[in-house]
Formats: sequence, structure tokens, C-alpha cells
Amino acid sequence: MSKFSIGGIFLGALLFIGVIFGFMSVTKIEAGFAGVVYNTNGGIEEQTLNQGWHVVAPWKKVTEYPVSTETVFLSKTPHEGSKGDESFNVSTKEGKQVSLDVRYAYHMDAEKLPHIFTKFRGANVSTIEGGYLKNTVQATVQSVTSEYPVLEIYGVKRDEITAKVSKELTTALGKEGITIETFAFGEIRPDENTLKAIQDNVNAQQQLATLEIQKKQAEATADKQRIEAKGVADSELIKAQGVAKANETLKQSLTPELIQMEIAKKWDGRLPTVSGGNTPMIQLPTTTNETVKK
Repeated sequence: MSKFSIGGIFLGALLFIGVIFGFMSVTKIEAGFAGVVYNTNGGIEEQTLNQGWHVVAPWKKVTEYPVSTETVFLSKTPHEGSKGDESFNVSTKEGKQVSLDVRYAYHMDAEKLPHIFTKFRGANVSTIEGGYLKNTVQATVQSVTSEYPVLEIYGVKRDEITAKVSKELTTALGKEGITIETFAFGEIRPDENTLKAIQDNVNAQQQLATLEIQKKQAEATADKQRIEAKGVADSELIKAQGVAKANETLKQSLTPELIQMEIAKKWDGRLPTVSGGNTPMIQLPTTTNETVKK
């Protein structure tokens, strides 16, 4: 075999190795992630890789972590990427067990990714979510809910408890370079006896509200009736005062002469007679010739 042929084979082999090496050296960082580079010869590199394509030596390992929002569900109903029922139980102030779901969103601080890689020994994000983050969330929720009775957790203090858990998680995880963006409770499931007590309490409150409404309606009706009655009374009083004033005016205007004149106007000229005859009850004097002569 000629030297030229040997040289060609050698060159071809080098090109082949170069292509393989090139493929092995190209790494893609997905959108919303950043990569931590671990060099087997020198440890973690401080410079992280942003999203996109990068050339990385084969002896370096790249681990991706989310630097944009990741949402995690720990619930009874399976979600995409979940392993089935991931809800958990907590104890209340009176020692009752409550099953609940939670949802939270987080991201990792790009500047602290080397610390995160070191703390979790190079574990990927799924391992961290399913281990450290899940345990921290459950422990924090338990710590807060143990200060409240079940009725408050289920109802009136839910927002307050949510705010406390969110604050404590933000403090605890922030130290490790993990930022909690939002936290919320999903479904809260007390035992049957507690649910019955809650429903009885709700029914009592609804009944009280109904009675309060009825009371206000009755008061409004009574006020209306009082106003109407006062209006009628005032009207009658005004009428009575008018009649009295008219009578007083009439009384003051009547004189004996006026009364006699009114009687004379209504007299038909006939005198009253005794019943059964034509003899007048009042005999008026008659004029005779003798009288005239006198």
C-alpha cells in the first residue's frame, strides 16, 4: 500500500473523529433554562450557559435549571408530569387530619445556579422538585396549619394561611437561590364529621342572615305603616281644625236678627196645627169690624 493511500486513510479517520467530537461537543440549552458546566478536571465553572447552542468539551457535563417560571402541582388529581396522587395530609390545631392540594410557581436564580448544583450534588430539576422542594413545601404548610383549627383552614382564614405559607417558603427557599413566585391551596378535604360540622355552621349562618333580612323587612314595613298612619292622622286633624274654625267663624257671624230672618225665609205661611184637626197650635189675633170701629 502506498504512502498516499495510508495518508488518505489516516486523514479520513481524523475527519471522522473530528465530526464525532464535534457532535459530542455541541449542547443546546432549552428556552427558559440556563446550564451549569461541570468540568471533570476542574470542578464547576462559574460561567453558566444561556439558552441556545453551545460548544462544550466532551469531558464537561452540563446540567440545566429553570430560570423562568415553572409551575408545580401537588394534588389528588393527576397533572401532566405528575406521578398520580401527590396530595398530602396535615394536622390542624385540634389534631384533625386534613388532605389538601397545593400549587406553586418558582424559578431559580441564574447567578446562584453553581450553588444549587453543589448543594444538590448535580441533581437535575425533576429530582429537586420531587425531593427537596416537595418536602420543604409540605413541612412549611404543616408548620402553619398546625396553628389553626380546621374550620379556619377550610374557610375564613384560608387567605391568611396562604399568605403565611408563601412568606415562609419565600424566606426558606430564597436562601438557596430558589424564588417562589406564587403559592395557592387547591382543594381542602376535611374528614366527614368535620364537613358536617362545617355545613351545619354554614346553614346556621344562612338562617341568621335570612332572619336578619326578615327583621329589616319587618322594620321597614312598620316604619311605612307608622308614616302612613301619621299621614292619615295629620290629615284628619287638619280637617277637624278646618271644621272647627269654620264653625267658630259661623258662630261669631250669627245674630238673633239673622236667625229670625233665615227662619222667615224658609216659612211657608202656615202655622203648625194640632194633630187630627185644623186648629192652629198658635192663634194669631184676628181683625173685626168692632175692633176697627174702636
